[in-house]
Formats: sequence, C-alpha cells, structure tokens
Amino acid sequence: RLGVQPHEIVYVSFTNKAVNEAVSRVIKKFTNYKEEDFDNFRTIHSFCKKHFARVKTDEFSSFGMCNIGVRPTFKEGTEITIEVNLFNIPEGKENLYEQDVILEFLQKLRDEKKFSSVDDLIKQLENDKKTCLAIIENYRDV
Repeated sequence: RLGVQPHEIVYVSFTNKAVNEAVSRVIKKFTNYKEEDFDNFRTIHSFCKKHFARVKTDEFSSFGMCNIGVRPTFKEGTEITIEVNLFNIPEGKENLYEQDVILEFLQKLRDEKKFSSVDDLIKQLENDKKTCLAIIENYRDV
C-alpha cells in the first residue's frame, strides 16, 4: 500500500482508449479496487470542471476553487487552462510563480459551462465559493 487512495490519483489523456488502458493496468496491479474507483482518470476535455481544491507549498497550505477548462464565457477555442483562486494566502506569499506546488482536487463542484454574461459568471463563482467555504471543515484534517 502506497498511502494513496484512488480518488487522489488524476490521470489525463487525450483519448478514451488511453484512459481505459490506464484504468485496466491500475486495476490489475491493485486488485482490491474497481473501475468506478478511478473517476479522475479522464480525457482532458471531460475533466473541464470546477473543483474545490487545496494548494500546498513548502511554506503553507490553502483551500480554493480550481477551474480546469477552456474558459468558454471569455473565448472560443480548445486551449485548456488551470486556474486556482485561493481563499487565504498568507501575507507576503501571494506570488506562486516558479514555485513547486501540489494541487489536490478535493471535490467536484460542477461542470464547466458558458455563461450568457460575465455578471452571471460572477454570481455563479460567488455561489461556488459559498459552497467551498461550507465544506472546508470536512477536509481540514485530510
């Protein structure tokens, strides 16, 4: 046992075939798990979602909201981005550029979607943040 649970593993590929092969290989190695235990084995486009997440650095850990996707409200296209909005960054630690971080996906909030206006997106993000703040205590000791 390596101390890693199936829901803590993320595997992303461009094809369903590669995802299915990866799940098959993992199940053969770890026989006490089933295919449905590996929900985070996905194609890149199916992983476009809003997540409750945690970022860990050498100096601090912070909860936040993470979006993986194409930002459809702002642009058309297929370029995938990962954005994390952290809730409580210690003062003086705001710049995470060129630092190693661990990004943990704790809970799916919703699928990515295109909003009819930026105002509608902002309202949804405010609701997403309320949801995250309500479930933080479930993950403090995890």
